[in-house]
Amino acid sequence: ERYYRLALERDPNNAADRQALDGVVQVRRNLSQEQATAASRRPPRDLEPMAPSITAPAQASTPAPIGAPASFPAAPAPGGAPGYKALIAVGDFQVKAAGAGQFIGDGLREMLVTTLHNSGRYVVVERMDLQGLAAEQALSRSRMARAGAAVPEGQMDVAELMIYGAVTEFESEERGGGVQFGIGKLPLNVGRQTKTAHMAIDMRLVDVASGRLITAQRIASEASSSQTSLGTTLSVSGMSIPTSLGAFRNTPMEQAIRDCVQKASATITANTPAPYFRHR
Repeated sequence: ERYYRLALERDPNNAADRQALDGVVQVRRNLSQEQATAASRRPPRDLEPMAPSITAPAQASTPAPIGAPASFPAAPAPGGAPGYKALIAVGDFQVKAAGAGQFIGDGLREMLVTTLHNSGRYVVVERMDLQGLAAEQALSRSRMARAGAAVPEGQMDVAELMIYGAVTEFESEERGGGVQFGIGKLPLNVGRQTKTAHMAIDMRLVDVASGRLITAQRIASEASSSQTSLGTTLSVSGMSIPTSLGAFRNTPMEQAIRDCVQKASATITANTPAPYFRHR
């Protein structure tokens, strides 16, 4: 939440940041309400029944089969109940922007997989190397594998959600500027240069069972970097030698990519319907 508020202070008209912030705030608000409701329903310790016969025995719940949304556990907010996760897979990220290679899309996909997994809200299943997984399982059942290493068939999880994306805008140095000036009569000069990078991805979240589009978003990001230099001239044996000291920050394109991934993760969480969060 703090991250997006700071971003909106810099760019109040950024619709993607505004929507992502609203989603994060809504998730936090609903989770707080759910915890408050659960606490209010819990009886005080001095009023709890002492005899087991007073309390009706709890009935074990049966997990709902895939494709039966009506039997999903109820969850009041986007993001689902705490502790429950959604089964998701990240598909291909195509690159359609001029000046960007496919490695940009591959890197975005890998970063998004890591971000979703570390969020604790999703069970991320591998889909880019199914042949490798199938070959490893087949090896486990072959005579070359040690005894007891065979992987039973029918164990693969099936994703209920798929993410697809396309890099549609990519400018590694969209704009820049610089200034350099001297300091009085001293043999010193100070310079500063700034560069700004811009990129945008079009991302969509799809229900696997029906193929329906759940949400589609354009996520844009900009980042800047600066270089400050201090130059002087040293005289050695009658020769003038220019020297400089430069201070760099991270490249703006790297910052823009990471910013896009964070926004994409927040957008996915805010737009995933609560019934999908039903797995432990």
